[in-house]
Amino acid sequence: MVDWISSSLLFPIATKTYCDGYIQSIHLHQKDALIKSRYSDRLRNLQYRYQVEKNNGVFRYSGGITVNDGISQKSSVYMFR
Repeated sequence: MVDWISSSLLFPIATKTYCDGYIQSIHLHQKDALIKSRYSDRLRNLQYRYQVEKNNGVFRYSGGITVNDGISQKSSVYMFR
């Protein structure tokens, strides 16, 4: 199930979000935008996110889907916008 979600939903959403306009590849498709608009809200709600105390009572969310964007430094939040 996780492999199916990753291959058919997360990968197209990530390539649309982070690669569109930067690279040309056979892995980028015009319909990735459709997949993102249909499924990003549902995937965002499936994440398990939790709060971790960092410093002096300051909490930060952790867990869920993470991204390391070396080109434009966008966080995983952009996948779900």
